Amino acid sequence: QIRGFSNGQTLINGIPSYSDQAGTIRGTDSLESVELLRGPAGLYYGAAEPGGVIAYNYKRPRDVAGYVLRGDTDSRGSYGGMADATGPLNKEGTLLYRLVGSYKHRKDDQDHIFSQPASVLAALSFRPHRAFSSTLTYERMDMKSVPEQENNFRITSGRLAGQYYPVPKEFFWGSLNDRVERNTDTFLWDATYSETEAFKVRAGLTYQQYDQFWQNTRARNPA
Repeated sequence: QIRGFSNGQTLINGIPSYSDQAGTIRGTDSLESVELLRGPAGLYYGAAEPGGVIAYNYKRPRDVAGYVLRGDTDSRGSYGGMADATGPLNKEGTLLYRLVGSYKHRKDDQDHIFSQPASVLAALSFRPHRAFSSTLTYERMDMKSVPEQENNFRITSGRLAGQYYPVPKEFFWGSLNDRVERNTDTFLWDATYSETEAFKVRAGLTYQQYDQFWQNTRARNPA
């Protein structure tokens, strides 16, 4: 939500997308930036929610070779890592690539709760001369997790009515079979022709496929 309004439209590399579910499943290691466009900047892209538009910008190939390796952990035992490589594929520098791979296993402070996002991004850019460039991008995002449960309930009757049950915060109220699996495939193509700053022509296509399996057990507050 943006300023109290549900966000039904997002921009992916500047191309409008109206899918609520697929638009929220993103591998952050695949993104160069996330922007919030409000006012004239948001209205420039047509009809949108009054709060504004969220713009996702994927990482693009660069003309200078670069490599990044990163590892992550925390005090709960979570772990993960990311690898990012980019650069030219030919001596002329007209063909560029970008490869990004990411994996994380995040543990929660509640027993049996975790999220496990994994993503891979591959992008190829063609720049035959300075006025024209075209980029083809593919991202696969897999998310496996166990949804967080209510940590406690209020007692509804007796002398302890209104108080919470005396159970630890990390107690898990669900079933060990609970899980969520989300898979998103994103294909992006865009091309730009610009002889000068005053004249620019841009075209793009976006295709997304989103699959989800959700199994969740909720405990009911006993009377």
